[in-house]
Amino acid sequence: MATNDIKQRVENVFQACFGSEILEKFRDHPKPFTTHAEAAGNPGASDLLDSLDQVEFVMALEEEFSVNLADGEFEKLTTLADAAAYLETKVTAEQK
Repeated sequence: MATNDIKQRVENVFQACFGSEILEKFRDHPKPFTTHAEAAGNPGASDLLDSLDQVEFVMALEEEFSVNLADGEFEKLTTLADAAAYLETKVTAEQK
């Protein structure tokens, strides 16, 4: 599967979960998801997606790509591009 195809599918999943405005806002954001602890000390954190949103996104990615994503590994990903790169590795490994 091509890298651009995976990236587009990741963005499509993100948009399906959160809408096109949120996709445009967070497409290149360095850390679209925040924890409750981070939100407490950041007055602008309400503009970010929270950990429950991240769980929703991960579940949607698992369904879209027919893979199981490890919690510890996915939490390290901070951008949509990181998610696409991780999924490319995961999908390629499962196809072998």
